[in-house]
Amino acid sequence: MSTQTIEPFKNHYTNQSAPAVVQTLSGQVHSNLTVGLVAHYGFTLPAKPVGETLTGAVLKVVSTTTGGSVDTHTFSECSDAWDEATLCWNNQPAAGTTLGTLVNPVSVSTLYNVTLTPLTGLIAAAGGNYNIRSIGNGTDSFVAWSRTNATPSNRPNLILTFTPDVSLVTDFAGLRAAGYTGSLSDMRRQNLLALLGLTEPQLKTNNDLELQYRRSIGKTGSIMDMRKQ
Repeated sequence: MSTQTIEPFKNHYTNQSAPAVVQTLSGQVHSNLTVGLVAHYGFTLPAKPVGETLTGAVLKVVSTTTGGSVDTHTFSECSDAWDEATLCWNNQPAAGTTLGTLVNPVSVSTLYNVTLTPLTGLIAAAGGNYNIRSIGNGTDSFVAWSRTNATPSNRPNLILTFTPDVSLVTDFAGLRAAGYTGSLSDMRRQNLLALLGLTEPQLKTNNDLELQYRRSIGKTGSIMDMRKQ
């Protein structure tokens, strides 16, 4: 298993009361239904790691010192057709698939996690851009720090979790077909590391890694015994 943390490369909000006006980049983004405030987040996603599948995604946002809200705020997919320099209420992308909600995020200066499902859009966007917008369901604004905040821990980020989607492969043709490269030994090592959710450097031989993997799935005995089970 592996995780990747991504900060947005664009992050802004729109204001219905000034529908043609680009809001000032103030280090905050706002979400409110009654007033008409929509927060937008744009991320560049990594390519799918070899031998792994995206199995989890969490958007982390931190409320400002005055930004708590008693409302429910809905996070949805939206298109990539916007940028910070021109985004306004009139040209903002529409909400697409609903991804998750924040219910009663009333505390200020607090980290909130929004679990995103379904993952279909994120999987399809691997290696490209992926965009999220949020809006509340009432009168109480949720205000979060934006990507330009001076403190890294205050900035929003997207946490992607990948888990191995491969089985143990030992033959050259099968490893090549699975997308691994290099010699047979190199490919066996890549396959074993993917199964274990590990990255180099590892001070272990291929046999040690295989032993660790087989034990992790409940096999017992010597490596020769486990290969027969």
